[in-house]
Amino acid sequence: MTVSVNQHVVADEQASHWKERKLKFISDVRTSNVDKHIVECEIPVRLCNYTDVYYNEKITPGMPFMQGSATESEIERFGLKKGQVLLTKDSESWEDIAVPAYVTETMPEVVCGYHLAVIEPDSDEVDGRFLSWLAQSPVLNDQFKLAAKGVTRFGLSQYALKNAVIEVPSLEYQSKVAAFLDRKTAEIDTLIAKKRRLLDLLAEKRTALITRTVTKGLNPDAPMKDSGIEWLGEIPAHWSVQPVYTRYSVQLGKMLDERRITGDSLIRYLRNVDIQWDKINYEGLPKMDIGESEYERYLVEEGDLLVCEGGEIGRSAIVGEQLEFTAYQKALHRLRPIHEAEHPRYMFYTLFAAAKNGVLSVGGVSTISHLTAEQLKRLRFPTPPGNEQRRIANCLDRSLVELDEAYKLVDAAIEQLHEYRSALITNAVTGQIQVA
Repeated sequence: MTVSVNQHVVADEQASHWKERKLKFISDVRTSNVDKHIVECEIPVRLCNYTDVYYNEKITPGMPFMQGSATESEIERFGLKKGQVLLTKDSESWEDIAVPAYVTETMPEVVCGYHLAVIEPDSDEVDGRFLSWLAQSPVLNDQFKLAAKGVTRFGLSQYALKNAVIEVPSLEYQSKVAAFLDRKTAEIDTLIAKKRRLLDLLAEKRTALITRTVTKGLNPDAPMKDSGIEWLGEIPAHWSVQPVYTRYSVQLGKMLDERRITGDSLIRYLRNVDIQWDKINYEGLPKMDIGESEYERYLVEEGDLLVCEGGEIGRSAIVGEQLEFTAYQKALHRLRPIHEAEHPRYMFYTLFAAAKNGVLSVGGVSTISHLTAEQLKRLRFPTPPGNEQRRIANCLDRSLVELDEAYKLVDAAIEQLHEYRSALITNAVTGQIQVA
């Protein structure tokens, strides 16, 4: 991608027009105390909250703000005004500290909510658009991150906000930088959006290929019959449709009870987060007590299929060779074949198709939070003969290689665009490139 900028260092501009200033001398900095509670005696307002700022570079009137209430003094102090920059001042993650958003229009009926800071620039000194871009660069953002205090939750004090140091050029040049970045980042964002759409299309193609193959088989000329299940439609006539419990033993993992950990029989265990599609994390696993009498029930072995019972319901992966004992927590189901004919790799692909097609939203309710063992056991899936299961799984393994490689290339391109965007912002707000 080509961006028309003059890439030389603007030493003269830096030397003659850029001044080092603390935020408190060129802006009014305050932190909001307006919470989400609606109080009867207060004035109804719309509330700009943490997520509004976190997920948007600009705060605009058309955004779906939540309903809230505030006092007259709070509205006066925290009502949104054009040119302000809002920052996330509290977070559970250090990385999410001081994410900025620029207020594009004056909105007195919209009030800045709790966990946010308001920076209102002196219009004679600082262009709010420039300050918002500057807050995205490490030059300012790193100062805020380093000043954030906390262990499990991080927060920025008003002192830290007010005493951050920035270098600013003339107002005229700030305006040029802001306009330049508005224009160029929009171009980059358009490219990113197109590539994300391509990722969506590749993912859809992957799901369609897997769904078609695990439900129709490899022979396009095979006689078909009605499966009796809506999402399956017709299946090859020689296949059956069986509930999971007739093919696999289904066992839910062990509940963690920290009060009962003695340390006498500690074994590492897998959690929901460790199971991603076709991938298992074995690094840095926690441990819990599991006695020998529980090994058969709670240990995994090569070939087991682990299935998430919550979160992304049905997310699965097959256990590989185990060099040490590994258990699994209650957030996971262990599927182990009852018959030698069953091929777990085929069941993995069947679960993938079921999950992506909404089948695992039991009872048609998409908001279900857990897939119980009983629900999983009774799910009815297509059941080819064992040798055909193996051929289907092997065929899918080969066919998906090209799709997966294409996905990785597009994903890497998106990452490069994000890196380029970040570098462009930093170079522009620090005078390392001259903007037109």
